[in-house]
Amino acid sequence: MHDGPSLLPDVVALGESAVPALEALLRGPSQSVYHHRYLAADALAAIAGPAATAALMRALRDSVSRRLDPASLESEDVIVNRVAEHLSRCVDPAITELLLEALRTRLYPQCALALGRMGERRAIPLLIECLYDDVARSAGALALRGLGDASVAPLIDALYEPRLVHGLEPPSRIDGRAAAARLLGELADRGTAAAKLERALALAFALRDGQRAVRIEAALSLARLAGSAASAEGTGSAAPVSRIGPAAADVARVLIAALDEPDWSRADAIVQALASLGSISEPLIVPLLAATPGDEPGRRRLRRAVELAGRLRARSAAPALAGLWNAGDPQLRLAAVSALDVIPGTRLAAIERFLDDGEGAVRRQAVEALQRRGALPPESAVRLLGDPDSAVRRAAAQCMRDAGPAALPALSRALRGFGSSVRAPGSRWRLWWHAWVLLAAARREAPRGPQGRDR
Repeated sequence: MHDGPSLLPDVVALGESAVPALEALLRGPSQSVYHHRYLAADALAAIAGPAATAALMRALRDSVSRRLDPASLESEDVIVNRVAEHLSRCVDPAITELLLEALRTRLYPQCALALGRMGERRAIPLLIECLYDDVARSAGALALRGLGDASVAPLIDALYEPRLVHGLEPPSRIDGRAAAARLLGELADRGTAAAKLERALALAFALRDGQRAVRIEAALSLARLAGSAASAEGTGSAAPVSRIGPAAADVARVLIAALDEPDWSRADAIVQALASLGSISEPLIVPLLAATPGDEPGRRRLRRAVELAGRLRARSAAPALAGLWNAGDPQLRLAAVSALDVIPGTRLAAIERFLDDGEGAVRRQAVEALQRRGALPPESAVRLLGDPDSAVRRAAAQCMRDAGPAALPALSRALRGFGSSVRAPGSRWRLWWHAWVLLAAARREAPRGPQGRDR
């Protein structure tokens, strides 16, 4: 076992005769290098049988009872979790008691998962404690989720009762209550109608919690609850509001305030939740679009409000989005023109403002938006033939080709003026060259008169 896993099959092949030696190795001294003991636990689990299981149980009891320095304790935790994982596959009341005892001693993640898989309801108070531990939180949440309705009342108690230390709530305790809110949301669709209402009301109460993380998780849970109801009923955007009732407006307000979230993945979940609320969110984002952000959180909030306006296809937001054509942040300008592109009834002039943007990606998005609408006139398109961005030039050239004979006057003027409508270095030459190519192609395709001359 000291040499690694290569000999593990040979050891397992020895069967029960190897159990005493493997147990002695597994129960050996705690060291920072633990791999040989880890493999010994794997070998005992593979041998199986009453003798191997009893050896694993004795090893777990022994490891849990040790009092170690921090470095050795971390290594021993790995052994305890591995042994608990193996024992969780056995159905034995004595094993259940042993796992409960281990979890009371220390919040071992695998002990929590094992008790959750066993459906052991006596472990619920200990699993709630796992929510307050950064290492065991995810395991505790998974176990509580598996226990279903039996977890709901303790989760509500945990959500409502902050645990203060010297008058303040530590971050790990805040994260624990946020996890309780998230779990309540996941369990909210289960049970009777009265049970669902109880869970929704508990989450609605948490929208006014003193901790931002708890408020956000409660709001996300309620938004997911509304969205799942809409999907199940196959109804439109009004369904979420009817499902969570008066809390919908509070949910939207909490999530709007959280748009400055620095974690992008969590911010995306917030934007999606606001989009699921539909018309409830739209009037709340328009003031954000008109605000002038003074710091990075404000800029993040504004960018996500722009993205949300596009997802909602919010007509009321179109004037404010058009006003962002001169914003200092190129990402913000790109998001604004992208949102205008998908909002029905957007005025063409609002998109045309972005054709002169200093960022190629923004100009490209504006040109493509106008091209999709068939609304880029030859007079504007011909000027873009000199654009430094090749994608912008291709889109402009396609617009000129689509215009057919109507593009000839604009092309002729551009050639006579040698690209005088643009000022950037090199742009006049590019414009003149592409205009000449397009004009020659247009004349070749133009209909001819009886004498073979162009009409």
